[in-house]
Amino acid sequence: MASDMRIEYENRIIDIVASSVAALFSSLPLQILGMAAAASNIWSDWNRHHNAAFAIFFGFLIYAMVWAFLCLYVFFSTLLRSKRDATLLARHVLEAREDGLFEETKFNKSQYDWSGVTKVVSPLHFVAVYVDSQSAYVIPNRAFTSESQRKDFIAFVEGRMASSKARS
Repeated sequence: MASDMRIEYENRIIDIVASSVAALFSSLPLQILGMAAAASNIWSDWNRHHNAAFAIFFGFLIYAMVWAFLCLYVFFSTLLRSKRDATLLARHVLEAREDGLFEETKFNKSQYDWSGVTKVVSPLHFVAVYVDSQSAYVIPNRAFTSESQRKDFIAFVEGRMASSKARS
């Protein structure tokens, strides 16, 4: 594996939406809220109709509707954000180096020490490198030349994060 890794990419709206929905879906409080809404409906319908199938069906329907609403909200808020924030869909150059993470677009240059990188997540279609609890660089899989390069990038970032934590 190389000592420095350089990835160039441009996000599409769907990349940002997918990463945001994945983050929401992994949120325990939101899962609890959706399940509580579904359970409340199930309990209410069960008490009225005493039909378990009916109550469970509508409980899951409410749960699905909550997620459909959240997905639509994320889509439209991302669409609006992309109109206001030119960096969102700009060409990005992200370099993972021994001394930190460097990101550049035609609008800005950013540098993060490894101690400031909080986590890396890698669902199916992207890799997200979090530089705080709410902000991440979302790198679509198409930015990597191979699955091997994707795995090497994740391993490099995780290794540098671990080394930084060990030094602290």
